[in-house]
Amino acid sequence: MEVSQLQFNFWIFFSNALCALALNFSIFLVIGRTGAVTIRVAGMLKNWILIALSTVIFPESTITGLNITGYPIALYGVVMYNYIKVKDVRASQQPTEIIPYQITKVSS
Repeated sequence: MEVSQLQFNFWIFFSNALCALALNFSIFLVIGRTGAVTIRVAGMLKNWILIALSTVIFPESTITGLNITGYPIALYGVVMYNYIKVKDVRASQQPTEIIPYQITKVSS
């Protein structure tokens, strides 16, 4: 059994690190401007695109019915979580109804 020897290539390592830094910085900017749920939805869409491309490039890979039903369920969960979260934030920001002070007669 022959063991292949790994060679370290600085430029591949550096370009990979630079891409990872750019990805983290772009995620930071997107979350700052939109929210964490947007990143989750974008991640799901990225997964759908990767799965579709992998079935085109590698035709021997198959998509099961469980895969087809799982991603829409996950997307529905993220959307409903976001809807409930936004609804709760809006409800907490509404001004409460001001009840006028009632003047009561104090008996001495």
